[in-house]
Amino acid sequence: MKKTIAALAAFGVVGLVALPAAAYPYPDGGVTANEVAAVLKAKGLQAEMTTDDVGDPMIKSASEQINWRVIFYGCEKGRCTSIQFQAGFDLDNGITYA
Repeated sequence: MKKTIAALAAFGVVGLVALPAAAYPYPDGGVTANEVAAVLKAKGLQAEMTTDDVGDPMIKSASEQINWRVIFYGCEKGRCTSIQFQAGFDLDNGITYA
């Protein structure tokens, strides 16, 4: 579990450095999964719309041969106030920064 948490934290830092941030207006009440998917697609990334185990929106995507998800929280009437980017890594044999 600690390895997974460390990997997720590392991915967050790498992800922030690897993908330049773009300014988008943040609508009142949060964002929709469709809005986030549109931004990903505009950046040339795949965005497969799905739902998580409790029925909230989730987007499956990948970049640099790493599969990752966008998970939505605090959703009301389709708008969500928080999103989380998530990826997992098998660290038993280690990984490289590349």
